[in-house]
Amino acid sequence: MSYRWVSCLFFLIAFAELLAEGRGTLAVPGAAAALAGAVFSAKGWDELAALTGMLAASASFAAQGFLGRCEVCTAAALSFALGGLAAGAGVFAQGGRKVLKAACAASAFMLLASSALYVHAGPLKVHGGGSILRYGGAPAPAYEAAPGTPAGQVGGPPAGSEDRVLPKALLYISPFCASCEEAVIAAVRSDPGGVRWEPVVVPELAFRVGEDKLRGLGYSGRIRISAASPVGAVPCLVLPDGRILKGAREVAAWFQETARKEDAVK
Repeated sequence: MSYRWVSCLFFLIAFAELLAEGRGTLAVPGAAAALAGAVFSAKGWDELAALTGMLAASASFAAQGFLGRCEVCTAAALSFALGGLAAGAGVFAQGGRKVLKAACAASAFMLLASSALYVHAGPLKVHGGGSILRYGGAPAPAYEAAPGTPAGQVGGPPAGSEDRVLPKALLYISPFCASCEEAVIAAVRSDPGGVRWEPVVVPELAFRVGEDKLRGLGYSGRIRISAASPVGAVPCLVLPDGRILKGAREVAAWFQETARKEDAVK
């Protein structure tokens, strides 16, 4: 099998992953980029396929390094990277094309740098066993976003307060996460008013986009903002007892089980 068909296969895998489970803001552009990469590879345009794959993977890894890891995004980014590297190998296997080879090499360096950022932005420690978030420590506390608050503007901790005990489950999400919507839908179906839980949009700069998405899905309660998820990944649910659930399926299962228990009591 030639380089181009190996590259095409990885791009199609990325497309299928995003199409099957991607509901985030960037899922559609990502799927379009994957489809474009597959077309470039199939036509033998190795240089365009290489640049598409490595640049898309670099952007995804860098964004996850800042916004928090997402399982679907990571899987798609790996497929993009492998597709781009396979196409890049096809470029270097040919003679000449010094400029294109230099561009592919620069893209490969960007991929390496963004991957290092992704790996470096690992899980953050939750002080107090996960049930308490300390001001001044990692991760940043989740603040309530007051009405009219510009994106990224957050208030400080209450005067004289060092710790804050979480009275509700906090669901950390990013509007750019491809799998967060599944968790939010389950939470809203179980408790649309946010009686037992509150969403936390990360990072602060994504508040307006996150608020629009939450309201569009039917959530009517309070929304918080934070710099990062306590485990460096989204979606992430921090329970009042200190337990932390990570991943859309695990979070959705908790809300579904909680709703069943409440229905049984009624």
